[in-house]
Amino acid sequence: LLGCIRAAGAELLDMTQRAVASAVNVEDALRRGLVAYFQFISEHQQSWSLLRHESSLLAGPAGAEIEATRQQQTNLMTSLMGAQLPNTTTRQREAAAEIIVGACERLATWRERHDDVSNEEAAEYVLQSTWFGLQRLTEPVF
Repeated sequence: LLGCIRAAGAELLDMTQRAVASAVNVEDALRRGLVAYFQFISEHQQSWSLLRHESSLLAGPAGAEIEATRQQQTNLMTSLMGAQLPNTTTRQREAAAEIIVGACERLATWRERHDDVSNEEAAEYVLQSTWFGLQRLTEPVF
């Protein structure tokens, strides 16, 4: 099981990195990365559903490996935002990336009940919900 989770995590990272490589700005990178994420979930629907609904897998080594996959996606987004939003703090970028990862997971679960939603449409929902906040990252929080 751990090997399968690691392999899936590596594939997700590769797919996302390739998707954002030719982005022209941070919005384009986010959109491309989101589409790649939802494409990955669509291509691995049965495995994704099992992991999301089998709570016993979330404890122990399997849970740690799933969290490592989340963290790799968060790290990738944080890095991309750093390159595109240089006037932001690491804390701001990390918080935004964690929010986006969580939103993507919940939306992927929601899509299990709405299989007519395309990868692009799902990505657009996340982008619509997060883009305004990302644009404001350069403003002081407090």
